[in-house]
Amino acid sequence: MSGEKITTLIDPAEFFREKVREATVKTGISIDSDTDFYLVNLMSDFVAPHASGLVTKEHHNILDVPLALLLKQALEAPADQKIPIYKSLGDISLYMSGFFQDYFNNKTYDAKYFIALGSHAYSNIACLLRGKSKKKHFCDLYKDLAENFRHLVKILAVISQSLHVDNRPQSMISLYERWLNEPSEGLEDQLKALGVTPVFIKK
Repeated sequence: MSGEKITTLIDPAEFFREKVREATVKTGISIDSDTDFYLVNLMSDFVAPHASGLVTKEHHNILDVPLALLLKQALEAPADQKIPIYKSLGDISLYMSGFFQDYFNNKTYDAKYFIALGSHAYSNIACLLRGKSKKKHFCDLYKDLAENFRHLVKILAVISQSLHVDNRPQSMISLYERWLNEPSEGLEDQLKALGVTPVFIKK
């Protein structure tokens, strides 16, 4: 397959934007355009978390990311380095508690742990941005994310169900990465079932 270029017929952002719209209608939860944009980008990033920087090479999937360690790093980091760490903590917590709810069924902790961490992380970002006139827009955004964290979890849960995600790390994220490394008809069929149609285009 050398000399071939891999692309997709569906733009992840467009795909998830439609899914967010459907989920807000189904749940009756209203979100503003900024929050909508944030959720779409969040899910698009998690299609390839290593490329987005959400997951490091040391961790094979998002379930391996030690959130308590991220919180410790954020608390101990210099003021100018806190925000990106809190953002990673909030984003991973939101995605995990929304997309992988069944994962918590056999654990000693539940989704409430992730919800508490994520809401706390976004709230801290809002506090760090408070009083900075040029950052007021982002301050308001993260304040809204923190206050409505549980509603956003519900939206992601509905999207997860609509995609038939099996609530295990082998689901959409790992499936996409496996297909990139070893394309096959079987993996292609599974991706199509999730709304993504990969094709090969020769140079």
